[in-house]
Amino acid sequence: MLGCVSGQLREDILMHTGRDCLYFIDRGTVAIYSESGKEICHLEDGDFFGEIALVMKHHFRTASAIAVTNCELFRLDREHFETTIAYYPTVYNSIKEVATSRFDRTSVLDEHHKAELRTAEEDNMVA
Repeated sequence: MLGCVSGQLREDILMHTGRDCLYFIDRGTVAIYSESGKEICHLEDGDFFGEIALVMKHHFRTASAIAVTNCELFRLDREHFETTIAYYPTVYNSIKEVATSRFDRTSVLDEHHKAELRTAEEDNMVA
């Protein structure tokens, strides 16, 4: 059910926009970046990412993940995720709470970053 994604090296792109699976970090550090390229956070051993695309209907993956250090990851694809959570609704609710919180935070940070980029671009046009 869990697929091991072995030997992810530092600076490898681990998650692209549009893919729908959940990753668990067994070992290592992963940086999460917003759609506009803003670094949002670092996740480490025991953390997970990729949940937004799985639990929030009509939201596609808009973040990317890059290995900060060499990593060992496990991947849970949508099909297996849906089968598993059918038996564990409490786990699903917990993951959905994390997804909602992360989505809201990422949206705010991304909008601020896009505004900063627009302002910088306008300043360059004036100069």
